[in-house]
Amino acid sequence: MRNMRGAILGISGAFVVILTVWAFMSIKVVDRNDVLVVVRRYLGKALPPDKTIAEAGEKGPRREALGPGFHFVAAWIHTTERFPITRVPQGMIGVRVARSGRPLAPGAVIAADDAFETREDGTRVLVKEGEKGIREGILKTGDHRINPYEFEVELYPAVEIPAGKVGVLVQLVGEPLPEGEIIAQADPVAAGSEALPRSTRRGMLETVLTPGTYYINPYVYHVELHDEVVIAAGTLGVQIRKVGREPKPDAVLVAEGERGIQERALSPGRYYLNPYVVEVAPISIRTQRYEARHVDGRQAGIEFPSLDAFPITADITLQWRIPAETVALTYATLGGIERIEEVLIEQNCHSVARMKGSNHTAKKFISGETRKQFENDIHADLDAIFTERGLLLERTLVRNIIIPTEIETPIQEARVAIEEREQYEEQTKEADSEAARQKEKKLAEQRATLVQAQT
Repeated sequence: MRNMRGAILGISGAFVVILTVWAFMSIKVVDRNDVLVVVRRYLGKALPPDKTIAEAGEKGPRREALGPGFHFVAAWIHTTERFPITRVPQGMIGVRVARSGRPLAPGAVIAADDAFETREDGTRVLVKEGEKGIREGILKTGDHRINPYEFEVELYPAVEIPAGKVGVLVQLVGEPLPEGEIIAQADPVAAGSEALPRSTRRGMLETVLTPGTYYINPYVYHVELHDEVVIAAGTLGVQIRKVGREPKPDAVLVAEGERGIQERALSPGRYYLNPYVVEVAPISIRTQRYEARHVDGRQAGIEFPSLDAFPITADITLQWRIPAETVALTYATLGGIERIEEVLIEQNCHSVARMKGSNHTAKKFISGETRKQFENDIHADLDAIFTERGLLLERTLVRNIIIPTEIETPIQEARVAIEEREQYEEQTKEADSEAARQKEKKLAEQRATLVQAQT
């Protein structure tokens, strides 16, 4: 009896020792720079060869990666493996590539995520396993508890949009765009990583990224850098939309969202626009200067025959501008500044100047009055043309008129002769006046002498 009691005490003591050792071996301490993965060794089904993560009732690595602190892991049934924590440096992102899961759908680039259900006690239960491959969600700068049996992590730099630039998003996943379309329409409900717009089709998105740092999955989006649009002071930006709703067939200007030249022009400032969606034509509304004049002796002015058939050349300057309220319509009907000067101003200026100049003889162009009348006549006709086309003619100047030498020389010589004769006559009058003054002076002196002698 005493021996039996001793045996029982011995067995109990051994059991306590074994239990204590087992409990001690089951306690795991995890440092803050490590993660601990629990691997079930016994009491379960074998893990299928295409899986790296064991679910309930299976042997192999568990899904959860244990973080810093004390953890109880049943020794002998389980073993543990320690791995360094996954660290994403500043300015980088981490892309998770699932090592385990359902096969990736044919043609897909991004693998579906795991679906979990949160119970009342706060625990998360896997409802549907995700697919093997690249996951859309990214890891931002910092430390992350990642189970290396579940995910491989690839590091990529974050997208930097520098000042003065704009980022155009190109979605790399989805169905192909219909033929003829260049913009993938974003789904108003769906949103990708970083709450970026998302489309069911792959291709360029209308939304752009302004200067800043963006954490974007490079397997989902590509970013093209383009210059921002700068509208300088004294300039308006005419918007030409390349994509959008079809406008009315006879529309010159279109409403917002329609394809074509927009009615609303951009005021001076900086704009972040998608160059594949909107093209901007900067149009100056400052006073422009158009000149038809002689340059270094070359005949660059406006030539026309006078009323008496002599060739005349006039240097003419027009000061004009596009009113701000009509800049879009002017661009739609006439084009930019250079096009307006080439098509409208140059042709009409030459035509009107020839017509008005042919009403005067060559001799009269030397007169200042005729030159001023010529200038006023040109301005009146051109002002009517400019007003009709939505332009403002501020001033017309006739700076120089060149007439043939055989006409100008005799007239100039005659004018010089007249001026010399008038000068001679003036000098003669002054001499006569001086002689008269001297004579009168002598008479006065004689009278004074005579009076003095008599007294």
